[in-house]
Amino acid sequence: MASKISILCPTRGRPESVKRLLESIESTAARIPEVILYIDDDDETMRDFACRDFVYRGQVKKVVGPRITLSECWNECAKIAAGDILMHGGDDIIFQSQHWDVQVRKAFRACDDRILFVHGDDGHWGDQFGTHGFIHRRWMETVGYFVPPYFSSDFNDTWLNEVANALGRRLFLPFLTEHMHPLWNKGVWDQTHKDRLARHAKDGVKELYQRLKPERDQDVKKLRAAIAGASAANTKAEPELV
Repeated sequence: MASKISILCPTRGRPESVKRLLESIESTAARIPEVILYIDDDDETMRDFACRDFVYRGQVKKVVGPRITLSECWNECAKIAAGDILMHGGDDIIFQSQHWDVQVRKAFRACDDRILFVHGDDGHWGDQFGTHGFIHRRWMETVGYFVPPYFSSDFNDTWLNEVANALGRRLFLPFLTEHMHPLWNKGVWDQTHKDRLARHAKDGVKELYQRLKPERDQDVKKLRAAIAGASAANTKAEPELV
């Protein structure tokens, strides 16, 4: 049976963007994935929108809770995810390539230990960096979280890329998950973006990321051990040649 994909997606104040995201998934995925939205409990518009009957064949789950760090929003979504493959999703992306999900599942099937960070092109970074990538549940269980729970803005994708690069386990695939970001003149600087930039400055997120390098090193160490353990198990399982 093919692995199920769960798209984890914090959102705030963007009902039309969420609708656009869901419609793009429906029009491109070969097998419709699960989508899990984290919605702030003071965001009346988004909570009401999430309760509508979406034009979408897959299952949409919601987690409604207090305003917490952006990192924790993804982790709360991960707690109820049914999929083996988990996406670091966002409400401002559009899936543009047909059957992108087939490519993702095939990549994880080809990796025996499933310790892999897979991403497509976001329309800006290409194969250089994965802003909205996928990991397997085994990665999350090995390090103890989907993303580190510290960041009120940004750097969750940077963490995943840095760890994957250290492992030699970042894999680019040729599909487009277009990031409709105002930096690339594809979106507007809405209140959600303005709030994020204010948190970024107030919380010193860049400096925090730099201070947490020892924890990233621990993630690399844990994942390397998981890779080595899986390799040893596979070797032991092979029949002896006589």
